[in-house]
Amino acid sequence: MGEIHPAYIKLREDVKKCDAFIFITPEYNRSLAPVLKNAIDIASRGPEGNLWAGKPATVFSSTIGTMGGVSSNLALKQSFTCVDLIAMSKPEVYLAKINELFDKDGKLIEETRPFVKSACDAFVDFAKKFID
Repeated sequence: MGEIHPAYIKLREDVKKCDAFIFITPEYNRSLAPVLKNAIDIASRGPEGNLWAGKPATVFSSTIGTMGGVSSNLALKQSFTCVDLIAMSKPEVYLAKINELFDKDGKLIEETRPFVKSACDAFVDFAKKFID
């Protein structure tokens, strides 16, 4: 067994510090980006074991198309079962035409803010059930 890459160590340290996770992901060929899957794998296997286990999580997915990243959202939630992340089932957050949801300054447009805020608030309520 060789040296552990410093990026792996940093990722594992960051995951250990968190009580809950909101994964925000684009759709990538009808699935999740390989780098995100790698991050999940890296934090699930290491000297300290699975660092995701028993922590609440949710997925906000997006695409420039009209489906809102449904495929990436479901693929990521499927990965949750293997690493024992506790997935929030509702509300589901699929952001279609993501390229139209930000203004020229890169801020979320006003019409979309209430939906995203309500989803974040719902996740906070959900996560509190699992955090000591």
